[in-house]
Amino acid sequence: MKGKISKPKMKFGKTEKIFHSQRLDIGDTGPDFSGLTEKMAPFEFYMEGKDKLKIINSIASIDTAGGLRQFVDFNEIIPRANDDLFTLTISADLPFAIKRFNSGETAAGGRLVSDYRNLDFGKGYGFAIEAERLLSSGIVVLDRENKVVFIQYMKNPDMSPDFERALAAAERILYDETLFEVDKLLYE
Repeated sequence: MKGKISKPKMKFGKTEKIFHSQRLDIGDTGPDFSGLTEKMAPFEFYMEGKDKLKIINSIASIDTAGGLRQFVDFNEIIPRANDDLFTLTISADLPFAIKRFNSGETAAGGRLVSDYRNLDFGKGYGFAIEAERLLSSGIVVLDRENKVVFIQYMKNPDMSPDFERALAAAERILYDETLFEVDKLLYE
């Protein structure tokens, strides 16, 4: 039908779930969002990742095999946060589950944040499965001005996003910035 846009769907078990939040595309501005740390302290995304490239890994739950695998794979492929890169894994798990996970031996490192209270990230970025109060699996790369340079939504919560492509998108920005700095020095 002309003019009718179908809502994105995701396979969740044997049923199909419809996403009600708007999905982002390349070039869109990634909205600010708040969450909670494992200590129930507020987490403000723009403030935490200010002036850095950002990679956000969205998982359904750290307590699922798929979510755990995605978290571990993310931390093996994506480098730890440094001066240029801010990395984050977010789920709708309670902060207590994140704390339990971080205190166990299975934690591979990296920043884990809870989106359970308002699904602020999930609704703003199009990852919320609101009826179940979960996030779908996916990854987002934002530049320093919070513009989306890479985004991938998975149709199944057990599927992992393409972390290598996400890292390549972030590295391409760093490479272009380095070239810009070299050009600036040459022409000054």
